[in-house]
Amino acid sequence: MYHPTDASSAAPDGLVAELRAALVTLRFWITVALQSIPVVGVIWLGWSAAQIFVYFLAQACLTIALHAAAEATFGAKAPRGGGKLGQFAGVFVVYFAGIAALILALITKVKVPIFENLLSSDELGQRSFLIGLGTLTLVLVARGLRYVQALPYRTPTQVSADEERNALIVVRVVLLILGGFLFEFFRMIDAKAGNVALVVAIALLVIFTDGLPHAVGSALGMRRKPAERALRSTPER
Repeated sequence: MYHPTDASSAAPDGLVAELRAALVTLRFWITVALQSIPVVGVIWLGWSAAQIFVYFLAQACLTIALHAAAEATFGAKAPRGGGKLGQFAGVFVVYFAGIAALILALITKVKVPIFENLLSSDELGQRSFLIGLGTLTLVLVARGLRYVQALPYRTPTQVSADEERNALIVVRVVLLILGGFLFEFFRMIDAKAGNVALVVAIALLVIFTDGLPHAVGSALGMRRKPAERALRSTPER
């Protein structure tokens, strides 16, 4: 999940400094590319609001599950032994299924309007949408494997950034569910314009929370752990 410019043992001081540091990392631009998929889907491929929400919720579920599986299987407190990749895959499936089931139950319980007819429609089977989800999954799994490789070499600052990103993903999920209600207002004005405004807003939210975790976390009142000097050199990630 990391790249050479993430190797600093001290977090960038301030929004501008963090943005400058993020702009030269491959991670940031991969995040931008992933968020451009639903934007293209809405503007040129006719994706619906429900498809937008499914895409971003799937991204959140995959990221949380990959991080949790990596920590449980390869983290400092993980049990020793062989067959780690198999354990990682199994733990990931359990986490992903559990998180997805929890979100689905919540959406069903609170009756988010845009999801009411989703399962009975053919939107989830749209070819471009499936290609988008497949691309998202492959890229996030690849990033998850790089995250596993980087675990033994993370500096305290990187650990703090990961913790903030994970917390911000939970915030994103809550905002997405709330956005399902607010979208009804935009749809009454103009469905197409509402979809475009919605997907651009969510894409920017993901880019900022993933690319600038310290700045966004500070703005939300999250406490950052003081960075300590790294005891190991950090490889290129």
